[in-house]
Amino acid sequence: MVTFSPGIQVEPEIELAKNSGYSRIQLKQIESIVEVHSDELCQA
Repeated sequence: MVTFSPGIQVEPEIELAKNSGYSRIQLKQIESIVEVHSDELCQA
């Protein structure tokens, strides 16, 4: 979560920009990993 003054908070949204040939199963696995680590990804 990012906070702007005066106290406005924004939750970043992560979404797939390009498939690059991954299967549906692989995309679900990637999505699960991203969800588990979303806080870390947003702080990076």
